[in-house]
Amino acid sequence: MRSQQLTVIFFSIVLVSGGVVPATFAEHLKAGSGIGAGLGGVAHSGTWYLGENLKVGDYFKFKVCHASFKDCTEFWMSIWIEKEVFEGGEELLRSQVVIVDGNKVLKGQMDLGTVVPEPLGGTVSENIIPYSSVYKSSIAWLSSFATADIDQPGKGPKAFSSVSWGKIGNIGGEQVSPIGEETMRVPAGEYDTVVVGWKSGGITSHIYVVDEFPFPIKASTWQQVTEGIPPTEYRFSLYEYEENVSANPFINVVDTGQLHADAGCTTEYDLVKLVKNTNTNSMSVNLFYGPEKPRIGCELELRIQFKKSYASELWEG
Repeated sequence: MRSQQLTVIFFSIVLVSGGVVPATFAEHLKAGSGIGAGLGGVAHSGTWYLGENLKVGDYFKFKVCHASFKDCTEFWMSIWIEKEVFEGGEELLRSQVVIVDGNKVLKGQMDLGTVVPEPLGGTVSENIIPYSSVYKSSIAWLSSFATADIDQPGKGPKAFSSVSWGKIGNIGGEQVSPIGEETMRVPAGEYDTVVVGWKSGGITSHIYVVDEFPFPIKASTWQQVTEGIPPTEYRFSLYEYEENVSANPFINVVDTGQLHADAGCTTEYDLVKLVKNTNTNSMSVNLFYGPEKPRIGCELELRIQFKKSYASELWEG
C-alpha cells in the first residue's frame, strides 16, 4: 500500500531589527498633482492605444502582481493569441493562458475584445478568473483611457503629444499623461518607450508604452495614501515576446490544479490569515496558509509577510 505523507516546509527567519530600508523611487520622471496640474505631452509623433497591432500568433509572458491579489504576490502570466472568433457579431481574439503561481500551474483561455483587449465575461476559464482580473487591472489598465477607434467620449487612440490622456477620478482627478521618453530594458529586450505617469501618494507612478506595440512592457504604480511610503498598487514586466507562433506553446504544460483535483485535493480555497507582532512590537508577521483543513497527500500553501506594526498596508524593509 502506498504510504501517504503530509509534508510541511518550515522557514527559519532571523529578525535582525525593526529598521526600515528607505524605498527608492524613479525620481527622474515626475508627474504633477491635482486637477489642472502636471499636464504632460512629449515630442513624439503618433498615437497609441492598448492592443495596438495585437494579432494572432503573438505570445507574451509577464511577471505581474496587484495589491488586491494576495497583497501583490507576483505570479507569471503567459498569453498566446490563438485565433480570431466571431461571437454575437463581434470579432474577438481567443487567447490561451498559462498561470504559474508559486507551485500552481493553471491552463485556461479567455477571449479579448478588439476595441479593448480585456477579457470578456463568460469567456474566461473558471480556474483563471482571479488572474484575468489582475490582468485587467494592471497590464490592461490603460484601456480606461486609450482604446481603438470607437465613438465614445474620451476613448480612442491617444496622442503622445497630448497634455493629458484623462483623469483618475478615484484619487482626486490626477492627470494621466505622457511625461517623458526613456530607453527601457526588460527581460524581453530593450525598447524605446514613452513613459505615462501620474501622482499618487506624492509619488509618480510609471507605465512604459512602446509605439505600435500592444501592451506596456513595464509598470510600477503606487496606491494613494495620506502619509508614509505608499504601498504598491500593481507592477509588471514583460519577460518574453514572440510573433507568428503558430503551434500552441502550452501543449506540454501540465495543469497541476487538474492533477490535484483528480487526486481529491482541494484546489479552490481562501487563505487563512494569522497576524502576530514581534516581541518588540516593531513589526507584524502575517502568515497565510491554505486550505484551512490540510489533507494528507495534498499540498499546503504557505506565505509569510512582514508589515509595519502601526500600518498593516505598509511593508517592512
